[in-house]
Amino acid sequence: MTNIFGYFISKNKETYREIAKKEQMNPLRVYLLAHGMRVKSDKDHKVIHSLIEKGIVSGWHG
Repeated sequence: MTNIFGYFISKNKETYREIAKKEQMNPLRVYLLAHGMRVKSDKDHKVIHSLIEKGIVSGWHG
């Protein structure tokens, strides 16, 4: 499990907030998806693709 306190010291926090606002979800959930949380919905899938486009996630095996 990813340490959720890492979100608060993350250098990508603004990017997580931007993606979360665009997809209407919690920035902490975006952070957790970027760090390996299982994708459970189409919205999560869109977030993963946004993270790949921004260069935060290098790839995805789904």
